[in-house]
Amino acid sequence: MIYFGTKSNYNLGTEIKAGGEGTIYTVEGNSALVAKIYHANVLSTELHDKLYHMMINPPDASVLSQIAWPIDIIYDHYKNFAGFVMSKLNVDMDLKAAYKYSPDKPDKLSGYQRLIIAVNICVVIDAVHKAGYVFGDFNPLNIGINSKTGKVAFFDADTYHFYDKSSGRTFRCCVGTDGYIAPELLAKGNGLEYKDIPLPSFTEETDNFALAIHIFRLLMNGYTPFNGIKEAENASTASPGVGNKPIELDYYCYKPGYKPQSAYVPDFNSFPPYMRGMFNKAFIDGRVNPRNRPTAAEWYKALCAFSKELVQCGDNPNHYFHKASKFCPYCEADERYSRNIHGIGTSSQMSFNTPVNIPVRKAATSTTSAPVVSSTSVRGTNTSPYVGGKPFNPTTQTKKRKKSGCLPIIIGIISVIIAVSAISSLFDSDDDDEYEVVETENPYVVDCDLLSLEPVKADAMIKANFYDTGKTNTEEPYRGELYCIYPMSTITYNLNGAYDRFTALWTLTNMTKDSKGKAYVEIYTDGQLIYTSPEVSAGVLPVPIDLNINSCNLLTIFFKGYAGDAILTNARLSNYGDKLKPTEYYYPGTLPEWLTNFSPLRRDDNADVIQECSTIRAITGEPISHLIGSTTSVSEQTIEYYIKGEYKRLTGTWAVDDYFSSRIDHYYSFSVYADGELVYTSPSITGGDLPVQFDIDIKNCDKLELVFDRGASDYGSPVVVAGNLRLYP
Repeated sequence: MIYFGTKSNYNLGTEIKAGGEGTIYTVEGNSALVAKIYHANVLSTELHDKLYHMMINPPDASVLSQIAWPIDIIYDHYKNFAGFVMSKLNVDMDLKAAYKYSPDKPDKLSGYQRLIIAVNICVVIDAVHKAGYVFGDFNPLNIGINSKTGKVAFFDADTYHFYDKSSGRTFRCCVGTDGYIAPELLAKGNGLEYKDIPLPSFTEETDNFALAIHIFRLLMNGYTPFNGIKEAENASTASPGVGNKPIELDYYCYKPGYKPQSAYVPDFNSFPPYMRGMFNKAFIDGRVNPRNRPTAAEWYKALCAFSKELVQCGDNPNHYFHKASKFCPYCEADERYSRNIHGIGTSSQMSFNTPVNIPVRKAATSTTSAPVVSSTSVRGTNTSPYVGGKPFNPTTQTKKRKKSGCLPIIIGIISVIIAVSAISSLFDSDDDDEYEVVETENPYVVDCDLLSLEPVKADAMIKANFYDTGKTNTEEPYRGELYCIYPMSTITYNLNGAYDRFTALWTLTNMTKDSKGKAYVEIYTDGQLIYTSPEVSAGVLPVPIDLNINSCNLLTIFFKGYAGDAILTNARLSNYGDKLKPTEYYYPGTLPEWLTNFSPLRRDDNADVIQECSTIRAITGEPISHLIGSTTSVSEQTIEYYIKGEYKRLTGTWAVDDYFSSRIDHYYSFSVYADGELVYTSPSITGGDLPVQFDIDIKNCDKLELVFDRGASDYGSPVVVAGNLRLYP
């Protein structure tokens, strides 16, 4: 049967699976796609509008092959809404299966592979959050795994929760899975159905709660963190309950005074302090304030660091644990399991004499590579996701490990074309035809497309699409484009020191060739400015760029001036020297960040972040974005941010909105406090005054306060604002 889409027509083939909402079919002529046709009782205008918004506002293209995301909306012969087309998800097990603990049977996944899965979940979650969506229902059955690659896939994207700014509508998630619902949502729901809970219901913070549970279970033999009982209680008689009950009663097993009910949970103290701290932030601090929970980006950073500190157990090659542990905590858990289930003696995988004689690991080696993860960026991270290998065969891999006594993970940098989104696998195998990897025997990269590399850090307003094609204002064809919708936007790539040269074209497009605005771009290598483009506007010819970027680790592109008109296109990296790719990967430190990307810790009434993508124009014509101001006439309005002591400088511009340049009845100023100490007071300015640039030392500052003095307007908008607010490490 043929269905008609907004982008193409689709002839549906074989039925793959039927469910309560609809049926999944193959798409003839395109094995990478499938279609979901809803049952008649499910169809509604709201569902259509929700899917249409998702279709035109997708997350980063690099994760679309890992989400059942609506690529196209389809209609029947009578033009009635019928369903949507999505990527076919290549998985062979679900996340719940990865939690099964049975040391008597060979384990399909090693501890290292489970960590890879956790990292890949963080990558997808972060991309979806950046795009403005909330997962809501974190059912482990809705998360699939490719056990050969560690790649994850998320089903049921049509249940996601989000707010549509253009229409003012909230499209709800109306389902939830017991055991993964955040305590604040349980308290707010108070027995209501999820569709009836007062808004806001599902949030990024409720997602972060469920994410932490999944990570805990992946690292803790499948056990939930809410299996706690009091330390004085007997595990054979005390029970925390199941589902939502232990979450409501706060039975987190590692809060003070509590212990896990199960003896098979690995020793919490075998994990490094920063990992224990992440779990405690999620389940203890996050209960007090949900914003305290680690984000997907923060988990990504911690898990990547943890992966580099693992050693492989010499007795059970499926066990990986922190190098500071004297004994394998997973062997200890297996021994406790063996004693409880089989009595004192042996399990099928290992033997022990007494509980204290657990063998010290043999031939344990540190894992020096970071996890193999999905080819996408994670905001706020300071580790690179590019490490390569081949598919693994669990049987042959075990033999190789025992023979070599080391972790045989082949390290390589992956060059991934975004549309293919090929993901490198975890371990060796003979079945490697379907994987796009760069072999370590050929470490040279010549004429590599810049856009095939994923950004380490990118502002949400950056748009990059390798497959965009078009013509410049001089009718010259181009392929690929980088541009920003709003000024003062950056995108950073981790090049790992592997390239010599950066070439591109800075130009107006044929569609924007009459632009009267002026735009320019700056390019930085490892934080140092190496190029400033000429301004381009109507009538200016395209500007070729050819830069020496030898040994550059971080390449940053900084868009300034009028946004959305000029593009950086034909952007390519190349290596024309005999530069080998490094065998050790470069991990950037904390990157510069817009202050407006932080959620305020506290703010007075009407002291607010003006929508961060909003822009004003100073009297000089300079566009200023990433704004903070006050909309009240009350003196000393304060807004505070928690910046974790990770930044040394705050730069920005104190300026009058040119729209209010005639307002000369008041003078305005603002002050900056670092951990309660005054570090800057701006000059007082009024309508018609020139903007003031500032650069403030905030080294080791945890709490940053901005205090506005009479930043008022009769029009509901600040007359004077602090903008372009940039934090530097």
